[in-house]
Amino acid sequence: MVSKILLVNPYTIDIAAYDLWNKPIGLLYLASILKKNGITIDFIDLLDRFDSSFSEIKNKWGNTGKYHAEKVEKIQIGKKIYQLRIYGLPKEIFREKLKKIRDINMILLTSHITYWYKGVLETARILKEYFPNIPIILGGNGAILDPSQYEKSGLFDKVFSRSDLNDFYDYFEDYFKLKLKYKPKKRNNYPSPLWEFYKKRITASIQTSWGCPYHCTYCASNKIYPFFFQRPTKDIINELEYLVELGFKDIAFYDDAILVNSDEHIVPLLKQWSQNKNNGKVTFHLPNAIHPQFLNEEIAKLFKECNFQTIAIGHDTKSVRAKQKKEYPIERTIKLLKEQGFTEKNIWIYLLIGLPYQSKEEILEEMDKINDLGATIKLAWFSPIPGTIDHGNLKKKFDDPFYYNNSLYILASGTYTSDEMQEFKHYEKEFNRRLYA
Repeated sequence: MVSKILLVNPYTIDIAAYDLWNKPIGLLYLASILKKNGITIDFIDLLDRFDSSFSEIKNKWGNTGKYHAEKVEKIQIGKKIYQLRIYGLPKEIFREKLKKIRDINMILLTSHITYWYKGVLETARILKEYFPNIPIILGGNGAILDPSQYEKSGLFDKVFSRSDLNDFYDYFEDYFKLKLKYKPKKRNNYPSPLWEFYKKRITASIQTSWGCPYHCTYCASNKIYPFFFQRPTKDIINELEYLVELGFKDIAFYDDAILVNSDEHIVPLLKQWSQNKNNGKVTFHLPNAIHPQFLNEEIAKLFKECNFQTIAIGHDTKSVRAKQKKEYPIERTIKLLKEQGFTEKNIWIYLLIGLPYQSKEEILEEMDKINDLGATIKLAWFSPIPGTIDHGNLKKKFDDPFYYNNSLYILASGTYTSDEMQEFKHYEKEFNRRLYA
C-alpha cells in the first residue's frame, strides 16, 4: 500500500552556479501524474531561491539570481586551487523540513548536469539519515547520461537510465503490488506539471517540445530524448494560462529546438498568445539558445508582441561551424531582433569555446564580431557530456565526471592555461562593458 511519496530536487556542488529560471520540470510532471492516482505528495526543491525560509532575496535580470552557497572542500588542478560550494537551501533548513515529514513510502530524487553528481549524493546521504529504510529512486538527465556514479554509491534502490516513464510505471507497480489507474504513456497526454508546491511564485519554466532533430557532436539531447516531439498548441496555451493564474511572473522556455517547424509550432503558439487576455501579464525568456537560422521577421515581431525579454542564440566559431556542417548569418539574426526594438541586453550570444580544434585567434575574432553587432557575449565553456561524439573522441578522459565541469575541464585537459582562460573572461567582460556604456 502506498500513501505518500517524497519528491526532492537536489543540491548542486560546483565552483559556481546561477539560477537562470531553473526548475525541475520532469519531477513536477511526475508529481502531477502521481497526484492523479490519488497519491499524496511531499515536495522539496532545494534549489528554490524563493523558499519562505529566506528572509532576503536578491534578484537580477528577469528575477534570476545567485543561489545560497556554503563552502565545502577544495580541489587543485595544477597550481590553481578551486573552492567548491554546495548551492541551495541551508542544510539546517533541509533537515527541519525532513523532520516534519511522516509516513512516506518512497523518495523520488532527480538529477541534472552529469558533473553535479556530488550534490545529488549529498542530498541522498541526508535523506538516508532521516529515512534509512525508505527506498530512494533516482531519475533525471544526470542518471540517464552517466548512471555509474550513482549506482556504485549504494545510496539508491533504483537508478533509471532512460527517459521513458513506462519504466517507472512498471517499477512502481511491481514494488507496491498495485496498478496505477492513470499512467499516460505518450507525452502529448501528460498533465501540466504540479506547480502548486511553490509558495512564492516568481519564476517558472516550460517545455513546448522534447528532443532535437539535429545531432551536434557536443550535445546530449538525442541521448536523453531519442525522438523529437512538439506539443499541441492548445496544451501549451493551457499550461501558460495555468502559470499566469498561479501568479508566476517570469517564464522560461527550456526547449532544445523551439524554432524548428516554426510555421506549425512557435508561430501559431505566439499568434494565439498575442491575442490571449493574459498576454503582457508575464515576461518570457529563451535561455536555452535558439537556432539563429530559423529566426525570421514574423517570429521576431511575435517575440516583441508577446513580451519576451531574453533571447539567447547559439553561435559557433568558424572551425566548429565547418565541423558541424552548418552556416548561418548571425548578422541577419541580430538585425531582425534589433529592428523590433530588442537591445544588446535582450540579445545573448552563447559562443561555445574550448573545443580542442578551436584556435584562440578565431575565438577572439568571433567575440569582436558579436560586439560590433551589438549583442551580449556569453562564453559557453566546452563541457564534454558522456554519450556524445565529442566525449567519445576525447584524447584525455577522467574517471571522475566532476572534471568535465565547464569551469574545470578546459584547464584539466590542457586545452588552455589558466592565464588564457582569464584572458578570454577579460575580453568577454570588457566587450560587454563597452557595449553597455
